[in-house]
Amino acid sequence: MATTTADIGTPWSQWHPPTTTWINNLTSVLGDDGVHGFIFNGSTLPDGVEPDRYNWCNMPHVHPQTYVIPSAAFELVYVEVIQRHHKRTPYQDNAFPVETYSWDCSDQGLYTYGEPLGAEKNSSAQVYWRVEENSVNPFIAPGFRGNCQFPQITHGGLDDSWQHGRDLYEVYGTMLGFLPSEYDSTVAYRVTGNQITSQVAGMLVDGYIKNMAWAAWTRNGDSI
Repeated sequence: MATTTADIGTPWSQWHPPTTTWINNLTSVLGDDGVHGFIFNGSTLPDGVEPDRYNWCNMPHVHPQTYVIPSAAFELVYVEVIQRHHKRTPYQDNAFPVETYSWDCSDQGLYTYGEPLGAEKNSSAQVYWRVEENSVNPFIAPGFRGNCQFPQITHGGLDDSWQHGRDLYEVYGTMLGFLPSEYDSTVAYRVTGNQITSQVAGMLVDGYIKNMAWAAWTRNGDSI
């Protein structure tokens, strides 16, 4: 095996430091206000922090406090919102065979029931899942322990979803007069086969219009 040694000073042996920016300036990144003042510990912002500050726990979204109404020369004709899910439990597939801690979701209910549509119909009880834990079960599945589904949106994630629906209407309904204040077929929602998208949609819709039943469109086999 032959080897070669590059002479010191040759172009390929010289080290060129990266351009200095705010990203690699450790004094700036690790300052007194954290990583560039970003929020990593919850959806509630400290006093004096604007809603558009980056928050790792809460998806950026339109907000009535920061939205700038455009000139009257423009006409709003269409709004499409692609909503990311919010705080959730992990996927069971991403767990180690034995996890050392458990998850508690006893402060929420995952409602799963069907109900006939139409004027004359029987109503359904609001049935929700409650995961049973049995310490003597010899066939317990590997992974996370607790009374949660893996995944499911957490209590905090559901609250964030509702607030996003409220903020959405405050901007496009109250401020701009574009979204209707009651059911309208021109407003449509779409979810995937993944249950967490329906959990987010349910809270977001109620933040938009209280106590209203909506159809959320989906298709078989779609689980993104």
